[in-house]
Amino acid sequence: MATIDPDEEISDKLDEQNQKLSDITQTLKVIQANEKRIREEVKNTVINNIIAALSVVAALVWKDSIQELFKNIPFFSKDKWYGKILFPIFITFLIVIASMLIKKYVTTEKNNNSIKNKK
Repeated sequence: MATIDPDEEISDKLDEQNQKLSDITQTLKVIQANEKRIREEVKNTVINNIIAALSVVAALVWKDSIQELFKNIPFFSKDKWYGKILFPIFITFLIVIASMLIKKYVTTEKNNNSIKNKK
């Protein structure tokens, strides 16, 4: 009959508990990292939505002024059926070009900042 040393048994149980504690600590670190990433994503999404909402408000404020500006140009006259189509197409085209330029500028700035941070 083999006898089990009580100290060895306690040591084995302690090692097992330490391993479990280490696993829990690692899992907690992963959860905390994910929580930080998710918080950042939520913050960025909320900021982007606020900016989009403010952009819509600004567009609505500018709407009448822009329509008044183009009212006297024959192609954009709202009295004609094609004016009702050409005006929104023209404005959409301008907004797409402006968006592309802004995106290019932001991307260039991001790349420049990442290059500076690497140095």
